[in-house]
Amino acid sequence: MRRILNLIPKPVLISILALLICAAAFGVLLLTLSVARDQAIQANGRLNADIQTARTKTGQARTDHAYVTENQARYEALLKGDSLIPHTRRTAAAQFTRLAQQYGLTALNYSFQAAAPNSVKAAQAQPASGAFRLSVEGVELKVGAPLDGPIYGFIAEMSRRFPGAVVVQTVELERAAEVTDEHLQRLSEGVDSELVTGTIHVSWRTAQAQEQAGAPR
Repeated sequence: MRRILNLIPKPVLISILALLICAAAFGVLLLTLSVARDQAIQANGRLNADIQTARTKTGQARTDHAYVTENQARYEALLKGDSLIPHTRRTAAAQFTRLAQQYGLTALNYSFQAAAPNSVKAAQAQPASGAFRLSVEGVELKVGAPLDGPIYGFIAEMSRRFPGAVVVQTVELERAAEVTDEHLQRLSEGVDSELVTGTIHVSWRTAQAQEQAGAPR
């Protein structure tokens, strides 16, 4: 091996050695650049994800701002109204009766059903502050009228104006198969003619004081 090296001119040996050193350095540099490239790709992915998250939050903020701006008048009217004032079942019952008289209903019976403790309604009615909680109750209304128009008017007005808030869930109406003399006689006497009868289920929501949560209403 030494003989072979002695036969090779020194300049050539130096050049070969230099080439070997350069090749080794290139290999190390290539490996380093490969790792750096992978790290750069990962960093770029995280940056793109952060940018997308920022864009999403910015878009949501703009949407929320537009919603608040568009509904500011309704929000202020809500604060000035009685929807957020605590109400009792007696108040709701009085409103049912008043609306039934206003729209000429000839029959009205109602029953309140508080949401079960483990129901979805109860889960949605958790305390929002230390003083009040949102109470959600179901109400079943049995109604009667000479025509179905007054019942629809009753439902519409109940949805628009009511202590707290009422959400109509189901409405079932039934008309008499034929109008008999008995129907007309009852109608002339101002009692329930049973020409149109129905069952309405609503969800009634109102604020209640925490200390009154277990008290009868």
